[in-house]
Amino acid sequence: MDALDVRPARPDDGPRLSQIDAATWSPSVSPAPVPDDVATRPFFSDTTPLEDVLVAVLADRPVGYLRLGPPTPVPSNAHVLMVLGFAVDPEIQGRGVGRRLLDGAKAEARARGAAKLRLNVLGHNDTARLLYAKAGFHVEGVLHQEFVIGGAPIDDLLLACALDGDDDRGRTYDADATSDVPEDVVEPIGLVSQWFAAAETAGERQPRATVLSTVGGDGRPSSRAVLVGDIGPAGFVFHTNRDSRKGRELVSQPFAAMCSVWNLLHRQVRIEGRVEPAPEQISDDYWSGRPVGSQVSAAASPQSQVVPDRAWLDAEVARVAAEHPESVPRPGHWGGYVLVPDVVEFWAGRRNRLHDRTRFTREADGQWRRERLAP
Repeated sequence: MDALDVRPARPDDGPRLSQIDAATWSPSVSPAPVPDDVATRPFFSDTTPLEDVLVAVLADRPVGYLRLGPPTPVPSNAHVLMVLGFAVDPEIQGRGVGRRLLDGAKAEARARGAAKLRLNVLGHNDTARLLYAKAGFHVEGVLHQEFVIGGAPIDDLLLACALDGDDDRGRTYDADATSDVPEDVVEPIGLVSQWFAAAETAGERQPRATVLSTVGGDGRPSSRAVLVGDIGPAGFVFHTNRDSRKGRELVSQPFAAMCSVWNLLHRQVRIEGRVEPAPEQISDDYWSGRPVGSQVSAAASPQSQVVPDRAWLDAEVARVAAEHPESVPRPGHWGGYVLVPDVVEFWAGRRNRLHDRTRFTREADGQWRRERLAP
């Protein structure tokens, strides 16, 4: 790849930047309809001044741009700058151009005396959200169902990056992030529930996803993602096919560990403990609340077992759907488990990777011992 450069825009960049706009403007990146003249209209104007635009150049050809500007004209807001436009030629996306533009924008914002850089992104734009997270942006707010695009409600996310706290990998952690464990917390389960709720509010795509690790009789560990259901004094509920690999391993080794990671909040929770079958009523209630399509798939799929091919699996799904068009009875081999915790650790990102770790360990009398761990 030729050397990539990020520089201030020049007047002759305009036509090429209009072409990039035309190639990238879509409902996945903007709630506004594509203008008919997007490829031919002048790029620079009173609302898009030349001096506010950075351009990524590869082999003397503009391949992307980023536009900076104040979010408001209010003097008390002058320490904040905003990304008002951002696009990369689709032919070279995935080659680091977007990240270079964001790094250039942060450098330019600092040079202008800004302490914070913010932007908006549509909730369904997973590619952009991942790029921004890697560049150190975190969610500061969510306008739920702010737009209706293609008939679907879409969230509008407000992301921001502090310009005085980049660590050695370019990822930003707030010194006073909403991630510490309050000193008056003496038991962890209630706080875990609060953190799950905060992840949902922040706009995490799968806030209840967790990595569940089990161990087989041969001592080999295995991990997979599951969804956490109920959270209560008894523990953390998840549901699965009990004939699956994890179900079989839990018979021989009834212990497991969970790890939930929320990148937008710079948080994770680790949970360890024994695992017990959930009460049948909990399994019945969860099953009955699932969409019929999910019931059909769960009943038709012999999870973790080798099957002939996809066609065989599709045929099984069709068979179960034909037998139970409205609702599928819960199979006897499908149900819930409760992870009863004896260790819960809260992790929170901090500047310079001096992260915050607080561990709760259940004592023999049922009380929790609280300890701080070094990062």
